[in-house]
Amino acid sequence: MSFDLIVKGGTLPSGESADIAISGDRIAAIEPRIEAEAGRMVDASGCLVSPPFVDPHFHMDATLSPTHPAHQRVGHAA
Repeated sequence: MSFDLIVKGGTLPSGESADIAISGDRIAAIEPRIEAEAGRMVDASGCLVSPPFVDPHFHMDATLSPTHPAHQRVGHAA
């Protein structure tokens, strides 16, 4: 099997070491050791690999709302 990218030896938030294989824009595998071909290899030994610490997904209608979002009349004429 061949991947676009393999990140080798990164430390997961659990403290375990793992390789992460990427195909296209998706994580294809997370295993203790991945022995496969890849277009690019990155040595992450000693580095933390984790999901993003910031989630950019939010709802503008509820972000600064003092009440429950269902009470907002966003997109409706008054």
